[in-house]
Amino acid sequence: NAAAAIAEGEAKARLIEAKAEAEALQSIADVVGKEAAIQYMIGQKYLQSLEKMADGKATKTFIPYEAAGALGAVGSLKEMLNGDKSAG
Repeated sequence: NAAAAIAEGEAKARLIEAKAEAEALQSIADVVGKEAAIQYMIGQKYLQSLEKMADGKATKTFIPYEAAGALGAVGSLKEMLNGDKSAG
């Protein structure tokens, strides 16, 4: 059945994506530590959520104050990763 084949293909694609994300997070954790990797993941998910919120037809988008902390965490991790690359 075509629908079952499509569903199975989508499921395999999600599994491959999840494994790749897990490997990427492990690599980040190896470089900067587990807590920083978690902060990075939360920041990434937060940015994805903000993108979806702003994608609508509304003329105004309100961003919660907590966004500054999440975005700061992503920026800090980026600086740490760039610093590690320059050291090596």
